[in-house]
Amino acid sequence: MTRVLLIDDDPELLEILGEWLTGRGHLVRTARDAAGAVAAVKEFGPDLVLLDGVLRGTSGQEVAQELERHAPVRVVFLSGLPRDELPPDRLVLQKPIDLDELDRVLRNPASAHSAPIPEASHSR
Repeated sequence: MTRVLLIDDDPELLEILGEWLTGRGHLVRTARDAAGAVAAVKEFGPDLVLLDGVLRGTSGQEVAQELERHAPVRVVFLSGLPRDELPPDRLVLQKPIDLDELDRVLRNPASAHSAPIPEASHSR
């Protein structure tokens, strides 16, 4: 069982993806903003963080850096932004999310630190 922190400002995505993750046996917490994400990292101690590339008022990269100041976390970006607008050293799963690819990442959370997977550019 992987402890997953899902961070996105879209409540519908949080609900649907949270249910999908829980249905596969993962322990899931959600957050809708940077402050909630930091609190959840401190309290929940996730194995993996799934983070939107852009949250209202801040970038996903800024949130990732803030989370890493508080705990050693693995971060995977979930984003509809073109790949070249996201940090090149991070794993990015494009929205709409390929659940098979997400499942692969969940089976091997260490892959979140591997070389990024080339993604086709999609608009948000």
